[in-house]
Amino acid sequence: MNESKIELTERLRREGRWSEASLFKDAELRKLRSGGMTKANAGEEAWRRMAAKFPALANTGDTDDETPDTMAAKPLPPQRSRSMEPDIDIDALLDRIGDARQPADLVRDVLWVYGALENRRLKPTDAPSLGAWSLLVWARQYRNRFFEQVLPKAMLNKPPEDEENQRQEKKSIAEIRAILAKFKEGHNAS
Repeated sequence: MNESKIELTERLRREGRWSEASLFKDAELRKLRSGGMTKANAGEEAWRRMAAKFPALANTGDTDDETPDTMAAKPLPPQRSRSMEPDIDIDALLDRIGDARQPADLVRDVLWVYGALENRRLKPTDAPSLGAWSLLVWARQYRNRFFEQVLPKAMLNKPPEDEENQRQEKKSIAEIRAILAKFKEGHNAS
């Protein structure tokens, strides 16, 4: 592989082929692992196969003979966001997230991201807000910073338990005390 994994990923994103290439790489990884290859070796081989299957497109500006001067003269291609895959219904997502019943709540979003970090099947429509989805994408890339800086602040600002739950708990305790008092009266009367 002539390109590093980062270079390959960035090139495929610029070319708009990252989603397809990533699915190919994941399928190859599964095949290699089921064939008995170690995780590390299978990962490297899957990346190599993806690079071979998805070479640089002609005239994309991804040639090794470019100099910084020639690169500066060319306009940069638009960057594709990792979270904006082509199969997402953006209008439906914006309608749902723009709904007044889903107000922005940073603490809720951070706690949702904490629970969603390892779930790779999630889609932007699964997030409680666009901000939560963006935070999830960021947190996956900067996991340490998320756990060291963002999550502790959210936990400090976590709202107290729902007042209704507290009322129900107090009511349940009062009911138990009443039952115990009746039991005690019945026991004392005998």
